[in-house]
Amino acid sequence: MFVTTVDENNAKFLAYDLSRAKLAHSIQRRIGCPSTRDFLRYVEHNLLPNCPITTLDIHNAEFIWGPDLGSLKGKTVWTQPEPVRTQSYTIPLHVMTQYRQVTLSADVMKVNGIPFLMTISRHIKFGSAGKLDNMSVTTIISHFKVEIGVYASRGFRVTIILADNQFEPMRGELADLGAIINVVSRDEHVPEIERFNRTIKERVRAAYNVLPFKFVPPVFIVELVYAQVFWRNMFAIKGGISHTQSPSKLILNCKLDFNAHCKIEYGEYVQTHEEHDNSMGTCTVGAIVTRPTGNSQGGYYFIRLDTGRRINRRDWTTLPMPAIVIEQVHRLARHAKANRNLAFTNIRNEDLDVLYQNLPPDDEDDGLPDLGPGPAGVGMGVDIDNNNNDDSEDDSTYHPTDEQAENNSQSNDESSDDDNSSSDADDSVGNDANDIEFADADDENNAEIVDTETAGVEDNTGVQDQIDSTGMQDEIPGVEDENAGVEYNNDRDHLDHNDGEDDEPDVTRSYHVPGGGIQMNLHNQP
Repeated sequence: MFVTTVDENNAKFLAYDLSRAKLAHSIQRRIGCPSTRDFLRYVEHNLLPNCPITTLDIHNAEFIWGPDLGSLKGKTVWTQPEPVRTQSYTIPLHVMTQYRQVTLSADVMKVNGIPFLMTISRHIKFGSAGKLDNMSVTTIISHFKVEIGVYASRGFRVTIILADNQFEPMRGELADLGAIINVVSRDEHVPEIERFNRTIKERVRAAYNVLPFKFVPPVFIVELVYAQVFWRNMFAIKGGISHTQSPSKLILNCKLDFNAHCKIEYGEYVQTHEEHDNSMGTCTVGAIVTRPTGNSQGGYYFIRLDTGRRINRRDWTTLPMPAIVIEQVHRLARHAKANRNLAFTNIRNEDLDVLYQNLPPDDEDDGLPDLGPGPAGVGMGVDIDNNNNDDSEDDSTYHPTDEQAENNSQSNDESSDDDNSSSDADDSVGNDANDIEFADADDENNAEIVDTETAGVEDNTGVQDQIDSTGMQDEIPGVEDENAGVEYNNDRDHLDHNDGEDDEPDVTRSYHVPGGGIQMNLHNQP
Protein backbone atom coordinates (compact mmCIF):
# COMPACT_ATOMS: atom_id res chain seq x y z
CA MET A 1 0.00 0.00 0.00
CA PHE A 2 1.56 3.28 -1.11
CA VAL A 3 -0.97 5.73 0.36
CA THR A 4 0.11 6.72 3.86
CA THR A 5 -2.45 6.01 6.58
CA VAL A 6 -2.50 6.96 10.26
CA ASP A 7 -2.77 3.32 11.28
CA GLU A 8 0.42 2.48 9.37
CA ASN A 9 2.22 5.36 11.05
CA ASN A 10 0.98 4.23 14.48
CA ALA A 11 2.44 0.78 13.89
CA LYS A 12 5.93 2.27 13.55
CA PHE A 13 6.06 3.41 17.21
CA LEU A 14 6.23 1.63 20.55
CA ALA A 15 3.18 2.00 22.78
CA TYR A 16 4.99 4.45 25.09
CA ASP A 17 6.17 6.71 22.27
CA LEU A 18 2.73 6.56 20.66
CA SER A 19 1.02 7.64 23.87
CA ARG A 20 3.38 10.61 24.22
CA ALA A 21 2.79 11.61 20.60
CA LYS A 22 -0.96 11.53 21.25
CA LEU A 23 -0.44 13.70 24.30
CA ALA A 24 1.57 16.21 22.25
CA HIS A 25 -1.17 16.23 19.61
CA SER A 26 -3.76 16.92 22.30
CA ILE A 27 -1.75 19.66 24.05
CA GLN A 28 -1.30 21.50 20.75
CA ARG A 29 -5.08 21.83 20.54
CA ARG A 30 -5.48 22.70 24.21
CA ILE A 31 -3.26 25.76 23.88
CA GLY A 32 -5.03 27.22 20.85
CA CYS A 33 -3.71 25.28 17.85
CA PRO A 34 -0.37 27.07 17.41
CA SER A 35 1.70 26.18 14.37
CA THR A 36 4.13 23.31 14.79
CA ARG A 37 7.02 25.78 14.59
CA ASP A 38 5.62 27.88 17.45
CA PHE A 39 4.73 24.79 19.47
CA LEU A 40 8.31 23.53 19.19
CA ARG A 41 9.58 26.93 20.33
CA TYR A 42 7.28 26.92 23.39
CA VAL A 43 8.55 23.54 24.53
CA GLU A 44 12.20 24.08 23.62
CA HIS A 45 12.47 27.35 25.57
CA ASN A 46 10.32 26.13 28.45
CA LEU A 47 7.64 28.72 27.74
CA LEU A 48 5.09 26.16 28.92
CA PRO A 49 6.38 25.25 32.41
CA ASN A 50 5.95 21.69 33.62
CA CYS A 51 4.97 20.53 30.14
CA PRO A 52 5.38 16.72 30.13
CA ILE A 53 6.33 16.39 26.46
CA THR A 54 9.52 16.98 24.48
CA THR A 55 10.22 18.29 21.01
CA LEU A 56 10.68 14.68 19.87
CA ASP A 57 7.08 13.92 20.87
CA ILE A 58 5.91 16.90 18.79
CA HIS A 59 7.85 15.67 15.75
CA ASN A 60 6.42 12.17 16.23
CA ALA A 61 2.88 13.55 16.42
CA GLU A 62 3.30 15.45 13.17
CA PHE A 63 4.74 12.36 11.51
CA ILE A 64 1.70 10.30 12.55
CA TRP A 65 -1.14 12.77 11.94
CA GLY A 66 0.44 15.42 9.77
CA PRO A 67 0.04 19.18 10.34
CA ASP A 68 -2.56 20.18 12.91
CA LEU A 69 -5.94 20.05 11.23
CA GLY A 70 -7.38 22.94 13.20
CA SER A 71 -4.57 25.20 12.05
CA LEU A 72 -5.12 24.16 8.44
CA LYS A 73 -8.85 24.86 8.57
CA GLY A 74 -8.54 28.15 10.41
CA LYS A 75 -5.27 29.66 9.25
CA THR A 76 -4.71 28.58 5.64
CA VAL A 77 -4.23 31.66 3.48
CA TRP A 78 -5.78 31.78 0.02
CA THR A 79 -3.19 32.70 -2.59
CA GLN A 80 -3.87 34.39 -5.89
CA PRO A 81 -3.11 32.25 -8.96
CA GLU A 82 -0.15 33.15 -11.08
CA PRO A 83 -0.71 34.31 -14.66
CA VAL A 84 -1.12 31.40 -17.05
CA ARG A 85 1.62 31.04 -19.65
CA THR A 86 0.85 28.64 -22.45
CA GLN A 87 2.94 27.40 -25.34
CA SER A 88 1.93 25.92 -28.68
CA TYR A 89 4.01 22.93 -29.72
CA THR A 90 4.64 22.47 -33.42
CA ILE A 91 3.79 19.15 -35.04
CA PRO A 92 6.67 17.83 -37.20
CA LEU A 93 6.11 18.31 -40.91
CA HIS A 94 6.59 14.63 -41.75
CA VAL A 95 3.86 13.70 -39.24
CA MET A 96 1.33 16.06 -40.82
CA THR A 97 2.34 14.95 -44.31
CA GLN A 98 2.03 11.20 -43.73
CA TYR A 99 -0.48 10.86 -40.90
CA ARG A 100 -2.90 13.74 -41.23
CA GLN A 101 -5.68 11.31 -42.19
CA VAL A 102 -6.52 9.46 -38.97
CA THR A 103 -7.99 5.97 -38.62
CA LEU A 104 -9.75 5.32 -35.31
CA SER A 105 -10.55 1.96 -33.72
CA ALA A 106 -13.62 2.06 -31.47
CA ASP A 107 -15.47 -0.22 -29.07
CA VAL A 108 -17.66 -0.09 -25.96
CA MET A 109 -16.30 -1.53 -22.72
CA LYS A 110 -17.72 -1.74 -19.21
CA VAL A 111 -15.89 -1.30 -15.94
CA ASN A 112 -18.01 -2.46 -13.01
CA GLY A 113 -21.00 -2.08 -15.30
CA ILE A 114 -20.16 1.50 -16.33
CA PRO A 115 -19.83 1.70 -20.14
CA PHE A 116 -17.08 3.65 -21.88
CA LEU A 117 -16.62 4.51 -25.51
CA MET A 118 -13.06 3.34 -26.23
CA THR A 119 -11.02 4.68 -29.12
CA ILE A 120 -7.41 4.60 -30.23
CA SER A 121 -5.86 6.10 -33.35
CA ARG A 122 -3.67 4.06 -35.62
CA HIS A 123 -0.02 5.25 -35.88
CA ILE A 124 -0.51 8.22 -33.51
CA LYS A 125 -1.76 5.83 -30.79
CA PHE A 126 -3.75 8.46 -28.93
CA GLY A 127 -6.23 6.57 -26.75
CA SER A 128 -9.48 7.68 -25.17
CA ALA A 129 -12.31 6.42 -22.99
CA GLY A 130 -15.55 8.35 -22.69
CA LYS A 131 -18.08 7.34 -20.05
CA LEU A 132 -21.43 6.97 -21.75
CA ASP A 133 -24.56 8.40 -20.19
CA ASN A 134 -26.60 5.84 -22.08
CA MET A 135 -26.21 3.55 -25.07
CA SER A 136 -28.32 5.57 -27.51
CA VAL A 137 -26.94 6.51 -30.91
CA THR A 138 -27.30 10.20 -30.05
CA THR A 139 -25.13 9.87 -26.95
CA ILE A 140 -22.37 7.91 -28.69
CA ILE A 141 -22.35 10.28 -31.66
CA SER A 142 -21.99 13.25 -29.29
CA HIS A 143 -18.81 11.63 -27.97
CA PHE A 144 -17.51 11.07 -31.48
CA LYS A 145 -18.17 14.73 -32.32
CA VAL A 146 -16.06 15.90 -29.40
CA GLU A 147 -13.21 13.52 -30.16
CA ILE A 148 -13.17 14.28 -33.89
CA GLY A 149 -13.09 17.95 -32.94
CA VAL A 150 -10.08 17.36 -30.70
CA TYR A 151 -8.14 15.87 -33.63
CA ALA A 152 -9.30 18.67 -35.93
CA SER A 153 -8.05 21.34 -33.51
CA ARG A 154 -4.51 20.14 -34.23
CA GLY A 155 -4.96 19.79 -37.98
CA PHE A 156 -5.78 16.07 -38.15
CA ARG A 157 -8.86 14.63 -39.86
CA VAL A 158 -10.61 11.44 -38.78
CA THR A 159 -11.61 9.68 -41.99
CA ILE A 160 -12.11 6.01 -41.06
CA ILE A 161 -13.53 4.37 -37.94
CA LEU A 162 -12.99 0.63 -37.40
CA ALA A 163 -15.62 -0.97 -35.18
CA ASP A 164 -17.88 -4.00 -34.76
CA ASN A 165 -21.51 -4.23 -35.86
CA GLN A 166 -22.94 -2.44 -32.82
CA PHE A 167 -21.86 0.82 -34.50
CA GLU A 168 -23.62 0.06 -37.80
CA PRO A 169 -26.71 2.22 -36.95
CA MET A 170 -24.40 5.24 -36.68
CA ARG A 171 -23.09 5.07 -40.23
CA GLY A 172 -25.14 8.04 -41.44
CA GLU A 173 -24.34 10.29 -38.48
CA LEU A 174 -20.63 9.49 -38.73
CA ALA A 175 -20.70 10.24 -42.45
CA ASP A 176 -22.03 13.69 -41.60
CA LEU A 177 -18.91 14.12 -39.48
CA GLY A 178 -16.71 13.19 -42.43
CA ALA A 179 -15.84 9.68 -41.20
CA ILE A 180 -16.53 6.37 -42.94
CA ILE A 181 -17.22 3.45 -40.63
CA ASN A 182 -15.80 0.03 -41.48
CA VAL A 183 -17.73 -2.68 -39.63
CA VAL A 184 -16.01 -6.03 -39.07
CA SER A 185 -17.77 -9.37 -39.48
CA ARG A 186 -19.20 -11.28 -36.57
CA ASP A 187 -16.13 -13.44 -35.90
CA GLU A 188 -13.61 -10.67 -36.59
CA HIS A 189 -11.97 -8.33 -34.12
CA VAL A 190 -10.24 -4.96 -34.12
CA PRO A 191 -6.83 -5.82 -32.60
CA GLU A 192 -5.68 -2.25 -31.86
CA ILE A 193 -8.59 -1.42 -29.57
CA GLU A 194 -8.51 -4.80 -27.86
CA ARG A 195 -4.82 -4.47 -27.00
CA PHE A 196 -5.43 -0.94 -25.79
CA ASN A 197 -8.28 -2.13 -23.57
CA ARG A 198 -6.13 -4.82 -22.03
CA THR A 199 -3.26 -2.42 -21.36
CA ILE A 200 -5.53 0.02 -19.53
CA LYS A 201 -7.29 -2.81 -17.73
CA GLU A 202 -4.04 -4.01 -16.21
CA ARG A 203 -2.96 -0.52 -15.20
CA VAL A 204 -6.32 0.22 -13.58
CA ARG A 205 -6.22 -3.03 -11.66
CA ALA A 206 -2.64 -2.40 -10.52
CA ALA A 207 -3.56 1.01 -9.09
CA TYR A 208 -6.84 -0.22 -7.58
CA ASN A 209 -5.21 -3.01 -5.59
CA VAL A 210 -2.87 -0.72 -3.64
CA LEU A 211 -5.63 1.61 -2.42
CA PRO A 212 -6.39 1.52 1.33
CA PHE A 213 -10.13 1.06 0.64
CA LYS A 214 -12.03 -2.22 0.49
CA PHE A 215 -14.32 -0.83 -2.19
CA VAL A 216 -14.99 2.61 -3.63
CA PRO A 217 -17.84 4.62 -5.20
CA PRO A 218 -18.23 4.43 -9.00
CA VAL A 219 -16.88 7.96 -9.40
CA PHE A 220 -13.54 6.72 -8.03
CA ILE A 221 -13.47 3.99 -10.69
CA VAL A 222 -14.24 6.47 -13.46
CA GLU A 223 -11.47 8.79 -12.30
CA LEU A 224 -9.06 5.87 -11.96
CA VAL A 225 -9.71 4.92 -15.58
CA TYR A 226 -9.07 8.46 -16.76
CA ALA A 227 -5.94 8.72 -14.62
CA GLN A 228 -4.39 5.62 -16.18
CA VAL A 229 -5.19 6.74 -19.72
CA PHE A 230 -3.89 10.21 -18.95
CA TRP A 231 -0.51 8.74 -18.05
CA ARG A 232 -0.44 6.36 -21.00
CA ASN A 233 -0.96 9.23 -23.42
CA MET A 234 1.65 11.39 -21.70
CA PHE A 235 4.64 9.32 -22.87
CA ALA A 236 5.93 8.48 -26.32
CA ILE A 237 4.49 5.09 -27.30
CA LYS A 238 6.63 2.26 -28.60
CA GLY A 239 5.64 1.68 -32.21
CA GLY A 240 4.15 5.18 -32.55
CA ILE A 241 5.04 7.84 -35.08
CA SER A 242 7.50 9.61 -32.75
CA HIS A 243 10.10 8.40 -30.27
CA THR A 244 10.16 11.74 -28.46
CA GLN A 245 6.69 13.30 -28.71
CA SER A 246 3.81 11.79 -26.77
CA PRO A 247 0.28 11.36 -28.15
CA SER A 248 -0.88 14.10 -25.77
CA LYS A 249 1.67 16.55 -27.09
CA LEU A 250 0.68 15.79 -30.68
CA ILE A 251 -3.11 15.84 -30.21
CA LEU A 252 -3.69 17.97 -27.10
CA ASN A 253 -0.71 20.33 -27.22
CA CYS A 254 0.09 19.16 -23.69
CA LYS A 255 3.66 18.48 -22.58
CA LEU A 256 4.44 16.49 -19.45
CA ASP A 257 6.13 18.38 -16.60
CA PHE A 258 7.16 16.62 -13.40
CA ASN A 259 6.69 19.70 -11.23
CA ALA A 260 3.16 20.25 -12.54
CA HIS A 261 1.83 16.73 -13.06
CA CYS A 262 3.64 14.47 -10.56
CA LYS A 263 2.94 16.17 -7.24
CA ILE A 264 0.71 13.56 -5.60
CA GLU A 265 -0.66 10.12 -6.38
CA TYR A 266 -4.13 8.74 -6.86
CA GLY A 267 -5.91 7.93 -3.59
CA GLU A 268 -4.01 10.24 -1.23
CA TYR A 269 -5.89 12.22 1.42
CA VAL A 270 -5.57 16.01 1.31
CA GLN A 271 -7.13 19.18 2.57
CA THR A 272 -7.82 21.35 -0.48
CA HIS A 273 -7.40 25.09 -0.01
CA GLU A 274 -10.67 26.93 -0.50
CA GLU A 275 -11.33 30.57 -1.24
CA HIS A 276 -12.78 32.17 1.90
CA ASP A 277 -13.62 35.47 3.56
CA ASN A 278 -13.60 36.75 7.14
CA SER A 279 -16.46 34.49 8.20
CA MET A 280 -16.08 31.39 10.38
CA GLY A 281 -16.17 29.14 7.34
CA THR A 282 -13.44 26.55 6.92
CA CYS A 283 -10.36 27.35 4.85
CA THR A 284 -9.86 23.76 3.67
CA VAL A 285 -11.97 20.77 2.63
CA GLY A 286 -11.18 17.06 3.00
CA ALA A 287 -10.79 15.24 -0.33
CA ILE A 288 -9.17 12.28 -2.11
CA VAL A 289 -6.73 12.84 -4.99
CA THR A 290 -7.65 11.43 -8.41
CA ARG A 291 -5.56 12.77 -11.32
CA PRO A 292 -3.88 15.85 -12.81
CA THR A 293 -6.07 18.15 -14.86
CA GLY A 294 -3.23 18.40 -17.38
CA ASN A 295 -3.04 22.19 -17.35
CA SER A 296 0.27 24.01 -17.14
CA GLN A 297 -0.52 25.39 -13.66
CA GLY A 298 -0.44 21.92 -12.10
CA GLY A 299 -4.08 21.59 -11.02
CA TYR A 300 -5.58 18.29 -9.85
CA TYR A 301 -9.00 16.69 -9.66
CA PHE A 302 -10.24 15.57 -6.23
CA ILE A 303 -13.30 13.82 -4.82
CA ARG A 304 -14.81 15.67 -1.90
CA LEU A 305 -15.38 13.44 1.10
CA ASP A 306 -18.60 15.13 2.20
CA THR A 307 -20.49 15.13 -1.10
CA GLY A 308 -18.67 12.60 -3.28
CA ARG A 309 -18.43 15.19 -6.07
CA ARG A 310 -15.37 15.92 -8.16
CA ILE A 311 -13.63 19.28 -7.76
CA ASN A 312 -10.67 20.98 -9.44
CA ARG A 313 -8.09 22.69 -7.20
CA ARG A 314 -4.56 24.02 -7.51
CA ASP A 315 -3.49 24.15 -3.82
CA TRP A 316 -3.74 21.54 -1.09
CA THR A 317 -2.00 20.06 1.95
CA THR A 318 -1.31 16.32 2.04
CA LEU A 319 -2.07 14.43 5.27
CA PRO A 320 -1.81 10.80 6.44
CA MET A 321 -5.19 9.16 5.99
CA PRO A 322 -7.08 8.52 9.27
CA ALA A 323 -9.51 5.64 9.67
CA ILE A 324 -12.50 8.01 9.64
CA VAL A 325 -11.68 8.98 6.03
CA ILE A 326 -11.50 5.35 4.93
CA GLU A 327 -14.83 4.77 6.65
CA GLN A 328 -16.40 7.70 4.81
CA VAL A 329 -15.25 6.40 1.43
CA HIS A 330 -16.90 3.08 2.28
CA ARG A 331 -20.10 4.92 3.22
CA LEU A 332 -20.14 6.74 -0.11
CA ALA A 333 -19.59 3.41 -1.88
CA ARG A 334 -22.46 1.72 -0.05
CA HIS A 335 -24.74 4.67 -0.72
CA ALA A 336 -23.98 4.41 -4.45
CA LYS A 337 -24.48 0.61 -4.32
CA ALA A 338 -20.95 0.15 -5.61
CA ASN A 339 -19.62 -3.17 -6.77
CA ARG A 340 -17.19 -4.64 -4.26
CA ASN A 341 -15.13 -6.25 -7.01
CA LEU A 342 -13.36 -4.84 -10.04
CA ALA A 343 -14.88 -6.31 -13.22
CA PHE A 344 -14.16 -5.54 -16.87
CA THR A 345 -16.60 -6.74 -19.51
CA ASN A 346 -17.69 -6.00 -23.05
CA ILE A 347 -21.12 -4.75 -24.10
CA ARG A 348 -22.52 -8.28 -23.77
CA ASN A 349 -21.12 -8.60 -20.20
CA GLU A 350 -18.53 -11.15 -21.29
CA ASP A 351 -15.37 -11.21 -19.18
CA LEU A 352 -12.58 -9.52 -21.12
CA ASP A 353 -9.88 -11.58 -19.43
CA VAL A 354 -11.29 -14.67 -21.07
CA LEU A 355 -11.69 -12.94 -24.42
CA TYR A 356 -8.21 -11.41 -24.35
CA GLN A 357 -6.24 -14.30 -22.88
CA ASN A 358 -4.60 -15.18 -26.23
CA LEU A 359 -4.17 -11.61 -27.39
CA PRO A 360 -0.55 -10.51 -28.06
CA PRO A 361 0.78 -7.77 -25.74
CA ASP A 362 0.42 -4.12 -26.62
CA ASP A 363 3.55 -2.39 -27.91
CA GLU A 364 4.10 -0.07 -24.98
CA ASP A 365 3.80 -2.87 -22.42
CA ASP A 366 6.26 -5.30 -24.02
CA GLY A 367 8.41 -6.93 -21.40
CA LEU A 368 5.94 -6.63 -18.53
CA PRO A 369 5.47 -9.78 -16.43
CA ASP A 370 2.29 -11.73 -16.98
CA LEU A 371 -0.21 -10.43 -14.43
CA GLY A 372 -2.53 -13.37 -14.95
CA PRO A 373 -6.24 -13.23 -15.69
CA GLY A 374 -8.32 -10.40 -14.30
CA PRO A 375 -11.02 -7.96 -15.35
CA ALA A 376 -10.48 -5.91 -18.50
CA GLY A 377 -11.19 -2.46 -19.38
CA VAL A 378 -11.03 1.12 -20.01
CA GLY A 379 -9.06 3.86 -21.69
CA MET A 380 -8.73 7.55 -21.75
CA GLY A 381 -11.77 9.54 -22.59
CA VAL A 382 -13.38 12.61 -23.95
CA ASP A 383 -15.16 13.69 -20.84
CA ILE A 384 -18.64 15.10 -21.20
CA ASP A 385 -19.51 14.96 -17.55
CA ASN A 386 -22.39 16.87 -16.10
CA ASN A 387 -22.74 14.92 -12.91
CA ASN A 388 -19.60 14.66 -10.82
CA ASN A 389 -17.64 17.75 -11.80
CA ASP A 390 -19.74 20.24 -9.89
CA ASP A 391 -19.66 20.39 -6.12
CA SER A 392 -22.02 23.35 -5.92
CA GLU A 393 -24.37 21.50 -3.62
CA ASP A 394 -23.74 19.54 -0.45
CA ASP A 395 -25.90 16.45 -0.49
CA SER A 396 -24.05 14.42 2.13
CA THR A 397 -26.21 12.15 4.26
CA TYR A 398 -23.53 11.26 6.76
CA HIS A 399 -23.02 12.50 10.30
CA PRO A 400 -19.41 11.62 11.15
CA THR A 401 -17.97 12.21 14.61
CA ASP A 402 -15.55 14.97 15.38
CA GLU A 403 -11.90 14.08 14.93
CA GLN A 404 -11.04 15.49 18.34
CA ALA A 405 -13.43 13.04 19.96
CA GLU A 406 -11.86 10.28 17.91
CA ASN A 407 -8.35 11.24 19.04
CA ASN A 408 -9.44 11.41 22.68
CA SER A 409 -11.00 8.00 22.45
CA GLN A 410 -7.80 6.67 20.89
CA SER A 411 -5.87 7.85 23.93
CA ASN A 412 -8.08 5.71 26.20
CA ASP A 413 -8.62 2.80 23.91
CA GLU A 414 -5.77 1.39 21.79
CA SER A 415 -8.14 -0.53 19.57
CA SER A 416 -7.45 0.04 15.90
CA ASP A 417 -9.64 2.33 13.85
CA ASP A 418 -9.53 -0.37 11.21
CA ASP A 419 -12.04 -2.34 13.28
CA ASN A 420 -14.54 0.49 12.91
CA SER A 421 -13.84 0.75 9.21
CA SER A 422 -14.19 -2.98 8.80
CA SER A 423 -17.41 -2.97 10.77
CA ASP A 424 -18.84 -0.25 8.58
CA ALA A 425 -17.79 -2.05 5.45
CA ASP A 426 -19.66 -5.15 6.57
CA ASP A 427 -22.89 -3.36 7.47
CA SER A 428 -25.88 -4.39 5.43
CA VAL A 429 -27.14 -1.43 3.44
CA GLY A 430 -29.63 -2.53 0.86
CA ASN A 431 -27.99 -4.22 -2.10
CA ASP A 432 -24.38 -3.37 -1.19
CA ALA A 433 -22.82 -5.86 -3.56
CA ASN A 434 -25.15 -5.14 -6.43
CA ASP A 435 -23.65 -3.36 -9.36
CA ILE A 436 -25.40 -0.80 -11.51
CA GLU A 437 -26.88 -2.62 -14.47
CA PHE A 438 -26.74 -1.24 -17.97
CA ALA A 439 -28.52 -2.31 -21.12
CA ASP A 440 -26.79 -3.85 -24.10
CA ALA A 441 -26.05 -1.79 -27.17
CA ASP A 442 -29.07 -3.25 -28.93
CA ASP A 443 -31.47 -2.03 -26.28
CA GLU A 444 -31.15 1.71 -26.37
CA ASN A 445 -34.38 2.36 -24.51
CA ASN A 446 -33.34 0.33 -21.50
CA ALA A 447 -29.90 1.87 -21.17
CA GLU A 448 -29.04 3.64 -17.93
CA ILE A 449 -25.64 5.00 -17.09
CA VAL A 450 -24.10 7.40 -14.65
CA ASP A 451 -22.07 10.39 -15.79
CA THR A 452 -20.67 11.07 -19.25
CA GLU A 453 -17.01 11.49 -20.15
CA THR A 454 -15.07 10.96 -23.32
CA ALA A 455 -11.30 11.09 -23.57
CA GLY A 456 -11.41 13.44 -20.68
CA VAL A 457 -13.33 16.27 -22.24
CA GLU A 458 -15.49 17.34 -19.35
CA ASP A 459 -18.75 19.16 -19.01
CA ASN A 460 -19.09 20.77 -15.62
CA THR A 461 -22.66 21.94 -15.72
CA GLY A 462 -23.37 20.40 -12.33
CA VAL A 463 -26.61 18.90 -13.60
CA GLN A 464 -27.34 15.51 -12.07
CA ASP A 465 -28.65 13.19 -14.76
CA GLN A 466 -30.32 10.03 -13.58
CA ILE A 467 -31.57 7.93 -16.45
CA ASP A 468 -33.84 5.20 -15.16
CA SER A 469 -36.03 3.65 -17.78
CA THR A 470 -36.01 0.21 -16.21
CA GLY A 471 -37.56 1.27 -12.94
CA MET A 472 -34.37 0.74 -10.92
CA GLN A 473 -32.93 3.85 -9.33
CA ASP A 474 -29.37 4.48 -10.43
CA GLU A 475 -27.33 7.15 -8.74
CA ILE A 476 -24.54 9.31 -9.97
CA PRO A 477 -21.29 7.64 -8.86
CA GLY A 478 -20.54 8.75 -5.34
CA VAL A 479 -23.13 11.53 -5.50
CA GLU A 480 -25.98 11.40 -3.07
CA ASP A 481 -29.65 12.18 -3.41
CA GLU A 482 -30.07 15.86 -2.71
CA ASN A 483 -33.73 15.26 -1.82
CA ALA A 484 -32.92 12.83 0.95
CA GLY A 485 -33.65 15.43 3.61
CA VAL A 486 -30.38 14.90 5.39
CA GLU A 487 -28.74 16.95 8.09
CA TYR A 488 -25.14 18.07 8.06
CA ASN A 489 -22.60 17.97 10.85
CA ASN A 490 -20.42 21.05 10.66
CA ASP A 491 -18.09 19.88 13.42
CA ARG A 492 -16.42 17.17 11.42
CA ASP A 493 -12.81 18.02 10.73
CA HIS A 494 -11.89 15.71 7.89
CA LEU A 495 -15.27 15.55 6.17
CA ASP A 496 -16.57 19.05 5.62
CA HIS A 497 -19.84 20.07 4.07
CA ASN A 498 -20.32 22.72 1.44
CA ASP A 499 -21.71 26.00 2.67
CA GLY A 500 -24.04 26.24 -0.29
CA GLU A 501 -21.73 28.30 -2.45
CA ASP A 502 -20.67 26.98 -5.80
CA ASP A 503 -17.15 25.52 -5.52
CA GLU A 504 -16.55 26.05 -9.21
CA PRO A 505 -18.53 29.13 -10.24
CA ASP A 506 -16.28 29.74 -13.20
CA VAL A 507 -17.06 26.43 -14.88
CA THR A 508 -19.90 26.61 -17.36
CA ARG A 509 -19.43 23.83 -19.86
CA SER A 510 -15.85 22.81 -20.40
CA TYR A 511 -14.18 19.92 -22.08
CA HIS A 512 -10.99 18.32 -20.90
CA VAL A 513 -9.18 15.35 -22.39
CA PRO A 514 -7.40 13.11 -19.86
CA GLY A 515 -4.72 12.29 -22.38
CA GLY A 516 -3.20 15.66 -21.71
CA GLY A 517 -5.69 17.71 -19.86
CA ILE A 518 -6.27 20.54 -22.32
CA GLN A 519 -9.54 22.23 -21.43
CA MET A 520 -11.80 23.67 -24.12
CA ASN A 521 -14.48 26.04 -22.84
CA LEU A 522 -17.62 26.27 -24.89
CA HIS A 523 -18.64 29.45 -23.07
CA ASN A 524 -16.45 32.22 -21.81
CA GLN A 525 -15.68 32.01 -18.14
CA PRO A 526 -16.41 35.05 -15.98
